[in-house]
Amino acid sequence: MCPNPCSAASKDITSTSRLFDALLRGGLDELVLTAEGLLENPVFIRDSSHRILAISQNSYNDPFFTALQTTGYFEADVIKGLKKRRRMYAEDCFSGRPVLINFDQDKPDLLTMPVFVNGTIICFVSVAQLNRNFQSEDYDKLILISKAVSIEIQKGDFHTQSIGLLHESILIDLLDRELISDRSKQILDNRLDLLDIHLKPNLFLIATQLPDKLSLPKKRSLAKEVHSLLNGVITCVYHNCIVALITREKDAPFTQEQESSFLQFLEDCSLVAAVSSSYSIVGRTHVRYNNLMEVLDLGQRLKPGRRLHHAHDIFIYQLLQGCSKDMLLMEYIPPKMLRLRDYDRDNNAQMFPTLYYYLIYQKNANAVAAKMNIHRNTLFYRLARINEIASLDLNNEEEVFQLLLAFKILEYSAAESGRPLCFKLDPND
Repeated sequence: MCPNPCSAASKDITSTSRLFDALLRGGLDELVLTAEGLLENPVFIRDSSHRILAISQNSYNDPFFTALQTTGYFEADVIKGLKKRRRMYAEDCFSGRPVLINFDQDKPDLLTMPVFVNGTIICFVSVAQLNRNFQSEDYDKLILISKAVSIEIQKGDFHTQSIGLLHESILIDLLDRELISDRSKQILDNRLDLLDIHLKPNLFLIATQLPDKLSLPKKRSLAKEVHSLLNGVITCVYHNCIVALITREKDAPFTQEQESSFLQFLEDCSLVAAVSSSYSIVGRTHVRYNNLMEVLDLGQRLKPGRRLHHAHDIFIYQLLQGCSKDMLLMEYIPPKMLRLRDYDRDNNAQMFPTLYYYLIYQKNANAVAAKMNIHRNTLFYRLARINEIASLDLNNEEEVFQLLLAFKILEYSAAESGRPLCFKLDPND
């Protein structure tokens, strides 16, 4: 007699049969219900963006699980715990067997197994230790459940209904870390192929900052609006931002019509956004996102009235921000410019702003006169006085470059200190 092996085999057959029946009935919710019965503990399925795809509906006297049932999303402290213990990324911690995750004494242990489709991780199925302690056979049951979920996910209906969630999952993984190792790139390529995502030569990232008090459903609703406005992009809610990954044939993130619609959306919702320069290596999206956060911060401080900040307009200030850690930037302002600034202060004149606008409008006298609301003759008089006071050679390209850079330094220093600028008529110029 061999009671133990036979009993184990009988249990495996029973488990498989029940899961097969659940597959026939269809749906992730049906699978979760069956899995809960097999494991005698609550079960949930999440994608890698930490959004719940299906979850046990029975009541449990546990704040963590109740929050999952209510919000449908992992809370920030849970995600932080996952990251801290490197449980965020399946290829780092899974080797064909479920993994026991214990990231907080106040939360239940989770037995977690990835769900694979064609060798690519699509989501995760977890069981929470609430009703009874885990047993060794639970590991084998969870492997079976993972395979059943994989079969269900590959059905056409799931892909049709949940393709957006899987797209979000990829984007959040890209934002979380740099994916440049050969293994990471291969996994990413497989996931892109599986979801029929074809990247064009030019990639752009847009980040739209959201108010802290906004609820998650409202944030996700706004993200859907961005998705529809920009057409064919992948969007997600990430670290209190709406992030959109745009892929284009041309070196431009959107058409004039799309930009106009997006600006109107930002205006209507009182939001501010930043858009990256073009890049081509999708695995470096994480780096671009961090860079874009600097663009968003500097843009709002330097040009507070603008709704959309372009990285190519801000990059010089990012360079200055890096340089300011090692040098006193004001030491690089030409003394002749400071003489001009002091002359304005002593004589209530406008020589300094005249020089600024003359340079940024590329010496277009008509444009400068219109901007400053002065006659062309007044402009030429001021330019002559500027030359007398500061001895500037505005026909020397090198000197013009140094003057423009000095104005950028003054802009950046004023933003850092909170001082008003003395050479701008409009802070958003």
